[in-house]
Amino acid sequence: MLELIQKQAERLHQQGFAVIPTGADKNPLMPSWQNKVGSERVTPNGNFESTTVKGVGLPTGHEVEQGSYLLAIDVDCYDKIISSHMCNYISELIGESMPYRIGQRPKFLVPVLSDKTTRKLTSAAFVDPLGIDDTVKSRIEVLGLGQQFVAYGEHPKAKYGMYEWHNGEFNLETTPHITLDQIHEIISEFERVAQENGLEQVSYGATQAPAIETDDFTLGLAKSDVSLDEARAILFNIDPDIEYHQWVNVGMALHHEFDGSQDALKLWTDWSNTGVLSEHNEGTYAPEHKWETFTTTGAKFTFRSLCHLAKQHGADLSAIAKQFKQVQPEPEVSFDDQIEQAKEQHKEASSPFRSLTFDVIDAKNTVYWTVEDIIEHKSLVNFYGESGVGKSYLAIDFALSIATGENWNGKRTKQGKVLYVAGEGHGGVVRRAFAWLNSKNITSDAAPDFRITERALNITTTDDVALLELELERANNVSAVFIDTWGRATSGINENLGSEVQPIIERLAAMSRTYNCTVIIVHHTPKHTAQDSAGSKNIKASMDVELALVRKEGVQGVVLESRKMKEGEPFEPMVFKFIPIDLPSNFNDEYGKPMRSAVLELQQDSAALARASRRKLSPTGEIAYQAYNRLFAMPNVEHIPTPSEIMVEYAVFGVHSTGITETQLADEMRRLARDSQKSNPTVFANAGIKDAIKKGYLVAYQHPDDPETNVISRVLESGETG
Repeated sequence: MLELIQKQAERLHQQGFAVIPTGADKNPLMPSWQNKVGSERVTPNGNFESTTVKGVGLPTGHEVEQGSYLLAIDVDCYDKIISSHMCNYISELIGESMPYRIGQRPKFLVPVLSDKTTRKLTSAAFVDPLGIDDTVKSRIEVLGLGQQFVAYGEHPKAKYGMYEWHNGEFNLETTPHITLDQIHEIISEFERVAQENGLEQVSYGATQAPAIETDDFTLGLAKSDVSLDEARAILFNIDPDIEYHQWVNVGMALHHEFDGSQDALKLWTDWSNTGVLSEHNEGTYAPEHKWETFTTTGAKFTFRSLCHLAKQHGADLSAIAKQFKQVQPEPEVSFDDQIEQAKEQHKEASSPFRSLTFDVIDAKNTVYWTVEDIIEHKSLVNFYGESGVGKSYLAIDFALSIATGENWNGKRTKQGKVLYVAGEGHGGVVRRAFAWLNSKNITSDAAPDFRITERALNITTTDDVALLELELERANNVSAVFIDTWGRATSGINENLGSEVQPIIERLAAMSRTYNCTVIIVHHTPKHTAQDSAGSKNIKASMDVELALVRKEGVQGVVLESRKMKEGEPFEPMVFKFIPIDLPSNFNDEYGKPMRSAVLELQQDSAALARASRRKLSPTGEIAYQAYNRLFAMPNVEHIPTPSEIMVEYAVFGVHSTGITETQLADEMRRLARDSQKSNPTVFANAGIKDAIKKGYLVAYQHPDDPETNVISRVLESGETG
């Protein structure tokens, strides 16, 4: 453990951070450490040799690099819903990925770099009036001058006994930049959301940690877990003759807390009937009528807010909690004991293993395709690309090919119903669908099996998942479900957290198995790169197929690439070009202006893709490349593109015996070399066709019907690839 701490201290010190040793209670083990930071960094020398060292502390408020001061936003909050909200809020405000540290959940800390230093900043402190101990305070502290935080080391109340870093390793390069104004916005947002969730503001004081560590705040919206009797005791402290909107809020809170049960409706009705205002319990204003308008998810007024209202009316929530709650900590059971208990329970269960007998090998193991060679059936597919690249156009192309049974660019499809969850631009989906049908000379009557949502469905909520699965049951024989886009369909979660992403992916996988369909998510790339999809690595790891639509320099159009094919061979890159389609007058805008859409058409210009994908050449290779291009422009020259297995590495063009000959190319190369010698004679002195072939920049086709063998052998002979 000490060796690990020493390594982390040395690593952080080399990046420009001041480091100090800390003890078991997170206290600095250096006297007057604040006076030793300054411009002379504290070095990880003998200070980290003692066995009393339990962590690496980083002093805050000091300049780490020119114009950047290390601060730390410590979200010291025991409410997992509020903590989750603040984690998402800070990430969105910063606008980039941020590593954050967790010790005792659900509290977390985010190191940041600011353009100005500051002393410690704090928010107001809040308590949960429903909590077991209403002295436990939640707040935000921004650590500045004269303070420090433990970056690595032991934490006695952490889940694994150690501080954990989420969303990447902590280092100088990944530490986000922020202004003091943004820090004040974060503090204001915390105070707002704390009050909105029914926490009560109190005077600032020391924090007393709860006896039992709360569970993970990333698991979604939680309820207060009160019994109906306790809810009754709290509710009847509120005067039922309150303002109408507050009366509705009370009903909403009960509906959310008890999942819309009839017992909760009766409780609301009984309480309402003790008042004298007839508008609360008659006609269309009666509780049973309002009850039907509430939903069990997304409630803005929860039971915690109801408790806050009850306290304003004089309720002694602590006394009520003690009356109904007798909290007994569960006895700790070791992991080994849990395994033994599970083994006892599963003794009679059938084995999940089977022998690799001939029966298993000879059994039918047919591979089925939703789109032949592109998308295996009953798979999870991540189809991604940067904004504006044309993902939705190609998704519509896939979807309508499946729904109508049309071949997709020469590939057979598994015809069946398609459900298209349109998260944004419903009108745009309709226009693109019409353009596709028009390009295929298919009438809209021929595509009844293509079904589009009229609003976004949030697959993180039980209501919308239920609606989607009900549609799968009603429709029957659904071949594919498209979720366009993943971001809109998972609004409310942090897509960078595997713990939040994985349950949704598992639900989609179960949906695929249960309803015998392929599930395709349309996703985006991070702002800084188009090489991978955004979000947690769990997304990529859990997918059966990954498709990327990308732009490539030198290619007219966009390129579809196979990035992952779990059970098959990746297909060759495919180049598509946008073809505009004029829409009929019923698509005109409100001012009568005609509208247009487009479809993506497969191109056969693989030579352009080869040239765009080539690596940077040496001077000799560049001469060969320019000479070939010049001769290739001659009339009646037949061109065979280099196979993709070679083009990305070395060879980027070829010669055919009925087109450009090796003699022609050699003469052209010598001419270019002579011209180049005027400026740099030594570089191009040895330029020639044999040298270009030897280095793999040039290949000559002897058998145009089957060039790969000759190409590969020629390049391998050069000894430059393997």
